[in-house]
Formats: sequence, C-alpha cells, structure tokens
Amino acid sequence: MPSIVQLTLPMFIGTLLNWSLFGTLLVQIHIYFSAFPNDPKLSKLLVVLVLVLEVIETFSGAHDMINTFALGWGNIEALDNVDWAWFSVPVMGSIVASVGQLFFSRRIQIIGRNPFVTGLVIITSVAQLVAGIWVGVVICRAGKFSLLQDDNLIATAFPM
Repeated sequence: MPSIVQLTLPMFIGTLLNWSLFGTLLVQIHIYFSAFPNDPKLSKLLVVLVLVLEVIETFSGAHDMINTFALGWGNIEALDNVDWAWFSVPVMGSIVASVGQLFFSRRIQIIGRNPFVTGLVIITSVAQLVAGIWVGVVICRAGKFSLLQDDNLIATAFPM
C-alpha cells in the first residue's frame, strides 16, 4: 500500500498547477480580446468555448479536492473515490485538446495546403478524443482508483 503522501501529493500539486494555469489563461484571454477586437466572431467564439470548458474542468478538479481534503479529511477511503476525476481529467482534457487541434488543423490547411497533413492531424485529434472519453468511462465504471490497478488499460497518451 502506498504512503499517504504518494496518494495525496500528485492530486494536490496538480490542482494547484491547474489553478495557476487557469489564472494565466484568464490573463491571456483578456489580452486577446483587448489586442484583437476585430478578429472574426468565430475565433472569439472558439476562445470563449475553450474558456467555458476550462472553467468546467478547473471547478471539477476543485470539487474533487474539496471532497478529498476537506469533507473527507482523515478518511482513507475518500482518497480511493473517483468522484469527478473520470470527467475532469481524461474527458475534459481530451475535449479541450481536440478543440485546439482541430482549430490548428484548419490553419495548417490554409497555410500548407496539404490535405494529407491536415487529415493526419484531424484523425489523430479524433482518435485521442475517443480514447480520452473511453478512459473516462473505464474510470467512472470502476468508481475507485484501487480497482484500476488490476485493469490492463491500453495507453492512450505517450510522452514525447
């Protein structure tokens, strides 16, 4: 059985980093709308969509932190509960990544005029979206992180 620090530290640090990066995103969005007021409405809508998705993802992670470290204080079982982690990490992360990748696939097509590269980006983006949702479903069905240790999951992301 791993120590309590090994169970809690990654979630704690990850949530702190998420909130820090969320603050950075808010500053970037403010700068974007200030610096590019004449951008097409579709581009602005895409930025707002990503902001809404990131708000959902960040507050889902905060929900898990509150349940684990505040409401579940001193309860070892609370560390094993999946809560909303099945949704906030693999599902929302995949959706946000796909939105960005599909946007840039359009830019790649406009600049490079290479349908093969554009198609490859689109296929890869859709594949990672489906894989992220699949992992979310597997985690949700398990309900407890300890039940995932015995599962032979296929890797859905590889470090570059």
